[in-house]
Amino acid sequence: MLGLFFIAIPEAEERIPASLASLMTCIIPISTFLIATLILRWEKFAFSRLGGGFIALAGVAMFIGLEKIHFGVSQVVGVGIMFFGFVVYAVFLLYARACQFDPYVATTGTMVYVTLLLAVAAFALEQPLALRPGKEVVLVTVIMGVLSTGAAYAVLNYLIVEAGVVFASTMGYFIPVFAIVTSYFLVGDSISWLQVAGLGLTLVGAWLVNRKPEPVAA
Repeated sequence: MLGLFFIAIPEAEERIPASLASLMTCIIPISTFLIATLILRWEKFAFSRLGGGFIALAGVAMFIGLEKIHFGVSQVVGVGIMFFGFVVYAVFLLYARACQFDPYVATTGTMVYVTLLLAVAAFALEQPLALRPGKEVVLVTVIMGVLSTGAAYAVLNYLIVEAGVVFASTMGYFIPVFAIVTSYFLVGDSISWLQVAGLGLTLVGAWLVNRKPEPVAA
């Protein structure tokens, strides 16, 4: 299941702008919330929680910049592939929650499985042995593998068990936000007041999504 996600996302990212790809990460928390509340009934559905999801989506759009989000007819296929990949990822989160995996066992198993799958795909579709990466590329790859992937999945799996899958999936709203904030500190990109307002809107929306409805008094 997770292998489909890792294959679909890189394929889609070659077809659509990075800004649109960042915005589409919001599909993960929205899909997770809808499936967990309307289909699995693990949590109580409330329109205020659903509205919070779309408020957070609007905040992310403001943070990225609406003028950067555009695509033509030729990118429709890429949007479809990415939508499929993110829905698959949401289903994976729900499956992990249903199986109650130990977070560290789940992370180790996921990393081993995905590594083998991508290695097979790389040898089938590319020529990895012909590459001669420099030291910087190797260092960045190791850092991304250990911190951005391994450690991130460990935290995610821990949150799924301890805080619930809807709360854990909220990270989908903040992936593009973290990317832009990181570029501000590392690259020196500027952040506007509109982006700050978008971040505030995202935080409010995420709070609404995770706010459980109060029980009705008898």
